[in-house]
Amino acid sequence: MTAGGTDDVLVYPTVYDLGGSEALSALLATRETPERQAFDTVREYTPGDPLRDVHWKTSAKHDDELFVKEFAGREPTETLTVRGDAAEGGADGMASAVASVCVTVLERGLPVEVVLPSGTVTAQPTHEDRQALLSTLATVDAGRPEKDVDADVTVEGTATGTTVAIGDRRVAFEQLREGTTALTERGDDRRGVTA
Repeated sequence: MTAGGTDDVLVYPTVYDLGGSEALSALLATRETPERQAFDTVREYTPGDPLRDVHWKTSAKHDDELFVKEFAGREPTETLTVRGDAAEGGADGMASAVASVCVTVLERGLPVEVVLPSGTVTAQPTHEDRQALLSTLATVDAGRPEKDVDADVTVEGTATGTTVAIGDRRVAFEQLREGTTALTERGDDRRGVTA
């Protein structure tokens, strides 16, 4: 017996957990860590505060109370910009690398702006935005983005491989994901296939 008919299926790019990548972790740390040089205010000590933050001058003026320094820093909501370029035959590799970088960033609670040949997508760290981003990457074609941006991460896909540039470090995507597991193979909610 032969079944008739066809149906469209959207297949997400393979997503790898890049949380162990030194270069990506260092970039994310600059977005998440306050700049300690930017002193803001003094507040009462609470258990768990680092002793290095004790403001001894203020604490000396108050009997039996410690005060700690508060630092003003970057908000952990700075948007990370990812640019994806692909030569003919490199769109799938580029899509997988961009998806892997973006999912890692989103899981750290930071929003991303993704500049692709098909346009720009902004995603907040929500399930809905992640799914929308993966849907866009599932249908991305080869080409260069029209929008020229100074990206934090640049991904270039070719028929022979994909490279990822993070700051001044450029590495093959295969090396970046070395020792990782494809998240789409773990059986979680990011299986990557929707009907």
